Amino acid sequence: MKMDNKETRSLPIPNGGGEGRNISGYAANFLEYDMGTFRERIEPTAFRNLDEHDIHALYNHDYSKVLARRNKGEGTLDLRIDDEGLNFNFELPDTATGNEVRDLVQRGDVNQASWAFTVDSEEWTDVRSEKPLRVIKEVGGIFDISITPRGANPSTSVALRSLEAAQVEETPEVPEIKEPITIRKVEENTENTTEKEARFVDASQVQGKLSKSESRDLNKFNIVKAINEARNGKLTGVEAEVNQEGIKEKRELNQEARDMHAVNLPEMVFQRTQNAGTANKGGDLVFTEPGRYVDFLYPNTPMLRRCAVAENLVGNVDFPRQTSSYTLNFQSETGTDTAQDITFDKVSMTPKRAVITSSFSNQLLRQEYSRGIEQRIINQMNLAFNKGLENAVLNGTGSSNQPSGIYTELAGQALTIGAVSYDDLVDMEANLAASDALEGNLAYVAHPDVVAKLKKTKVDAGSGRFLVEGMLDPQQTANGYAIDSTTLSLKNTTPDPDTYGLLFGNFNDVQIGFFGGATLLVDPYTGMKSSIVEVNLERFMDCAVLRPASFAIATDVTV
Repeated sequence: MKMDNKETRSLPIPNGGGEGRNISGYAANFLEYDMGTFRERIEPTAFRNLDEHDIHALYNHDYSKVLARRNKGEGTLDLRIDDEGLNFNFELPDTATGNEVRDLVQRGDVNQASWAFTVDSEEWTDVRSEKPLRVIKEVGGIFDISITPRGANPSTSVALRSLEAAQVEETPEVPEIKEPITIRKVEENTENTTEKEARFVDASQVQGKLSKSESRDLNKFNIVKAINEARNGKLTGVEAEVNQEGIKEKRELNQEARDMHAVNLPEMVFQRTQNAGTANKGGDLVFTEPGRYVDFLYPNTPMLRRCAVAENLVGNVDFPRQTSSYTLNFQSETGTDTAQDITFDKVSMTPKRAVITSSFSNQLLRQEYSRGIEQRIINQMNLAFNKGLENAVLNGTGSSNQPSGIYTELAGQALTIGAVSYDDLVDMEANLAASDALEGNLAYVAHPDVVAKLKKTKVDAGSGRFLVEGMLDPQQTANGYAIDSTTLSLKNTTPDPDTYGLLFGNFNDVQIGFFGGATLLVDPYTGMKSSIVEVNLERFMDCAVLRPASFAIATDVTV
């Protein structure tokens, strides 16, 4: 049996599992089930080769916790096919595991049966409908039947791959048309295919630990479906597979993985894209749809795209920072030179919980196959996360679990400027040059009010030049350096008149760090009387200024 084709399904154990040390129930039945993106039914003849398999009864799919075994039709595990499905029956052994399972089943703490299997023969019908039907004609092999405290999220990636193949096979060939005629059947199928593609966020460009087949599965990840299923406490299909990857990643990063009513999103579902026209390593983490990118969870603001980004950080992270250098000495032919040490300090980053709590009506969440609804939810969360992260990088106070932003970190080196002149821009650049820091991803950042004022401020009386130029160019410049505007740049409204911040520096020396992927926590209870579901999006992150000398700031700019 091929492990990469293994699937799992679960059913509850009825009547407390049996009497005494007996455990009985159904691993599978012949009813039709909704698997999320498709329906599934097992034919009664699918188990005709049952006696050819070596099947173990386990606790929690753990082969170190064997409860019974059936090898080629013989053994302590009794399996029978009846009108309902695949029935199992066995006596718990008098072992530590057997006694533990007996107590847990009798108390009701463990009440699920899960089986792992492969499929040799299947048939797909209605493959272009909203819910195609998969009929399992023959089970290829059964790995185990396990008693578990909670039914495993069904692993449906194998089934979805075969559905994909079935849809390709059913796609009709368009005949060569010599006369202009209407082929209604072809037009209808084309429309249905487009509608189906529109239901999902397409992540086909995502690169990470996924194989090509797994990447195809990830194409169909649907955030609205994930929220709907998380509120019911059980994910299915691709959403369950993505959640399992997120749990695995969090454990590898020594982070707590959320369980009930949660979707753990792994880092691999994000993609960092290079900022066009700059040499820095920052970018956007995005999901992608056919033909275009859809930003998700990672800022697409001009300022934040300039910062350096580190992902999958574990625990507290220290960045060693060199604070001195070697000195070249000249000695006589036999002169003695003195050994030198270079010194270091460090810049530390610690995980800080960034969280958004949003609410959605149950009626809205029923529209899980609407491209517009899903896009609206993604865009709303994206906008809120972008604004919050940019504000933290610029203005974070360093208290109340906030990161310490640029203006907070560099408050002690602020210049006195007032109304900005050409000389002030030169002085800011000279500050960096005096520290050998006038290099890297250099840019100005200011509030739009400041940028507007500088576009109207002349360099001098006769040149016809202005402090900010390039209104017809993709990037405006101030004295030859890029200048970006954001309404989250520092603005002091008291005392009167308003004063603003102006920032110039090398943004490669601002580090943003993410500690693993994001988690969606779905709360179906708090707002249930109003038919409202609350969704809590959380991610752990921090930011730090690596070299203060790489920046010049002012906080008293007037317009």
